[in-house]
Amino acid sequence: MGVDGTAGAQRALGWAARYAGLTGAEIVAAHILTYSREFARDLPPSGLSSWRARLRQELHGPWTQEVRDAGVLCRCVLIEH
Repeated sequence: MGVDGTAGAQRALGWAARYAGLTGAEIVAAHILTYSREFARDLPPSGLSSWRARLRQELHGPWTQEVRDAGVLCRCVLIEH
């Protein structure tokens, strides 16, 4: 499922964690990076790796903490498109 740290995504993730707990399913939490002209203007190339690292930390940390707290297996993926 897609995660991005927003309130809506967190509510959906909470529902998915409860459902996965009942069924024994694994959750794959994915965040998709897309590029646009605005993105290219906002970040110099030297800042991209630290920006990705922060996103990865949020994905593996607070964005998916509720799933781990529920005892559900969670695989996190950061995809660049």
